[in-house]
Amino acid sequence: MKKIMIKGLLGIALLLQFSCSEKEHFDVTGDNVNRIFVNTRSSYVNEVSFNVIHTPIGNMGDDVTIKIPVRATMPVSNATRVTLALDPNLIQQYNAQMQTAYKAVPTNLLELGNGDLTIPSGATLSADSLSIRVRDIATLTDPSYVIPLKITAISGASNAAISENLSTVFLRIHTRRTNVYDSPTSVLGTLITDRTGWTAQVSPTPTAGQANLMFTTSTQQHWTLAPAAQCDIDVDMGSIKEGVQGIRMVSANNYRVTQVETFTSLDGVNWDSQGISTVSNANNQFIRFYAPVRARHTRIRVLGWQNANFIRVIQYHIYQ
Repeated sequence: MKKIMIKGLLGIALLLQFSCSEKEHFDVTGDNVNRIFVNTRSSYVNEVSFNVIHTPIGNMGDDVTIKIPVRATMPVSNATRVTLALDPNLIQQYNAQMQTAYKAVPTNLLELGNGDLTIPSGATLSADSLSIRVRDIATLTDPSYVIPLKITAISGASNAAISENLSTVFLRIHTRRTNVYDSPTSVLGTLITDRTGWTAQVSPTPTAGQANLMFTTSTQQHWTLAPAAQCDIDVDMGSIKEGVQGIRMVSANNYRVTQVETFTSLDGVNWDSQGISTVSNANNQFIRFYAPVRARHTRIRVLGWQNANFIRVIQYHIYQ
């Protein structure tokens, strides 16, 4: 199943807005040359970022598609043709400058529209835009990609030149694999009420209370780690459970966790990461799997917390 959820990207929204407006001018004091440029307004170096999430039930995140116009710092004297084109050679320079390891998107995945744009006479904005789309995002398996575009030529306008610092745009794509939802407020399945024989361990050791208090029905008993720090909450359910849908932790106001990485294991030795997720700001905090897992052991690695003084957990439940 392929599922696309389009999120509002500020940079893209601004670009689309620019393509419909000519009200703004970008005259540069002291520069008599009409500069032809691209400006996403996301940063000094033009960058627009997309996020793609691979899950066991499909791919989601941002729809990797955009339309890019070009601009002039002053109204052009004549209709001006501007050519935008891919420049793969910029990737190595970009990685060296940013200390990154972006890869090129395979050309067979790119749908590139006409790169010859026209700024009408007397205008500062092109009448058309270069459209770019990446199809079949499921095949983007590396952590990060970049699509570098560059103004390669202009013709038609007098006293015009390609901008020296705003002639390129970098479309960045970040991917990740996960089996956990971000900030879920519920979990499917049935709560396992019989936790007889379950054991728990928290590392580092809680400064107050014991980990096994999570298996009582009391809301007054808990364990606390002070000060708050990264910790592992390990639970052994005593036997392998089929079709585990998720986890619920009950916490207390202001002492909740905010980000976790969840692991599962059949033997307590070999662990599979289900992914990193944010956790909702509520007393009932859920970890929900996209696809059910088979496990005897669970490990929640706490990576973030609300209060620097305490992490506190009252109860721990599994849904099957």
